[in-house]
Amino acid sequence: MGKGGPKTAVSTSDIPTRYQDFVDSNLGLASVLANRPYHRFEGPTLAGFTPDQIAAFNQVRGMDAQRMPQQQAANAATAAAINSITNPATMMGKYQNAFTEDVIDNLTTDLRRERDAMNATARLQSPFGGSRAALVEAENNRNYLDRLANATGQLRMQNFQDAARLGQSGTGQLMQGASQLTNQAAANQRMGLEAAGALSGIGQQIQGLQQAAMADREKRFLDELNYPLQALNLRQQAVGMTPMGSVSRTPITGNRGSIGGLLSGLGSLASGLGGMGLRF
Repeated sequence: MGKGGPKTAVSTSDIPTRYQDFVDSNLGLASVLANRPYHRFEGPTLAGFTPDQIAAFNQVRGMDAQRMPQQQAANAATAAAINSITNPATMMGKYQNAFTEDVIDNLTTDLRRERDAMNATARLQSPFGGSRAALVEAENNRNYLDRLANATGQLRMQNFQDAARLGQSGTGQLMQGASQLTNQAAANQRMGLEAAGALSGIGQQIQGLQQAAMADREKRFLDELNYPLQALNLRQQAVGMTPMGSVSRTPITGNRGSIGGLLSGLGSLASGLGGMGLRF
């Protein structure tokens, strides 16, 4: 005890003997774990694309090769239809009857032959000529020209009307065909995308299972790696709940010169510390 101040009783305690080995083993285990080298997870962690997904990608990439021919044909048909509307002769020329002129030539020959026969007959009736014969021949020539003009005019008009009607019908068919080709190209693309989407969906499900399997393997690896740490933590928690060493100072009260009072105070202190070592 120091001189000149209040007198105190000082007691200290160490780790209880029955816990000493357990605490020492914890320290040893912690040292081993701290010195353990870094362990890297060597397995794959990212699932790649599945064959179904790759097939879907290739199908989408190949759609232009399937769609473009139809779309180009539709564009060409539309352009031809527009040109035929802008310049009707373009389409009408395709439907002109190539035999009309032959028919007109044959008709002209037949009418001329008929006129010549009629004129010959008139000359026979008036072998010496005269005004009557001239009048008959003139009338035959006029009739020939009138009939020829009417017949050729009707033939050419009919040919023009047929060509115009067929040309307009051809323009409509071009527009209709272009629309059908465009719709078919769009339908093919839509069906292709739906099929590619179905393949991609199947691939995503397979990829998800593969990713889940990889994550499970990584989790098992980490669980195994961290198991000693978890065990050490549990042991440390157990140590934390046990009484450890301490230092206690208790003032000594009562008669300073009384040995009985001092012994009484020390007895109480020893009883409170549970049998721990005592020194002054």
